[in-house]
Amino acid sequence: MSLQLLIKSVIFVVEGLLLLLALLVSAHFEIGRLLFAIAVGGLCAFAEIFVIAKIGQRLWKWSGKITSMLALERTAKAKSQTPTNVSRGEA
Repeated sequence: MSLQLLIKSVIFVVEGLLLLLALLVSAHFEIGRLLFAIAVGGLCAFAEIFVIAKIGQRLWKWSGKITSMLALERTAKAKSQTPTNVSRGEA
């Protein structure tokens, strides 16, 4: 077993025990329950904002692709409508 994997496992176990301790404290004390509820609410709000930002990025990317497709179609249509047999000297 590598040293990095061992350290990662120890840190994971310590974090889990600290979270369990926080849950136990929040179950016994009213202020702990309040702080725990605020922390969970803040975490959920952060996750919702993150998802909304990701959806916004995806929509922005899609709108850019649609705009470029429409621009290509418009330029192709404009090129097909210009007369090709008219010389520059004629009005």
